[in-house]
Amino acid sequence: MTDEQTGVEETKRGRVRRLFCDPMDELGFRRPRRMDDETFRAKQTRMVDALTYMSDDGLRTLFDFMKSKGQGKQRDQWPPRAMIYAYAELIEPCPIEKIPSMLSWFRSSAGARAAEDDTLVETFEFIQKYKKPPTMDGAQAAIRRQAEERRRNISMARSRVDRGVAMPDDEQLLAWHADRIAVVKSIMKPADAEERR
Repeated sequence: MTDEQTGVEETKRGRVRRLFCDPMDELGFRRPRRMDDETFRAKQTRMVDALTYMSDDGLRTLFDFMKSKGQGKQRDQWPPRAMIYAYAELIEPCPIEKIPSMLSWFRSSAGARAAEDDTLVETFEFIQKYKKPPTMDGAQAAIRRQAEERRRNISMARSRVDRGVAMPDDEQLLAWHADRIAVVKSIMKPADAEERR
């Protein structure tokens, strides 16, 4: 009996298993030969938890990518988690909001400095893409240049809107930027008690 038939709501883990793990198992994928069942189950549970952020389509695409990546002599052993995570990130990057260390960075003095420097959006985009803070001077310089260019574009767009001579993309740019700022500022606030449960 399916969850739909019993009226039971599917869990996030259940969805990942249904759309990714079960199809892999049905193809004949099995645990790596040198790994015992208990270790394999624990690692697979951690993998499932790490993939819960993905959409249904993303999980189906991940299956399509991974079904040809079997390991071992018979190519029927599960691929390493690192490989699965790398393909998942290519298909559908994990949101920063789902990565505790990235949240912690934004909530630290480094996040406050990015807000002070007016580079929050650009810093967010860098971290979203590379999944690491911009610690190298070159990365920080590139972020500052992008922020300066974006500020100039926003200023011109706002001026045209105010004068009633807006170009087609001006209002869209202003709305997008305001939304990005709101998203980043929301993740800079520590989770409330409800979110921590």
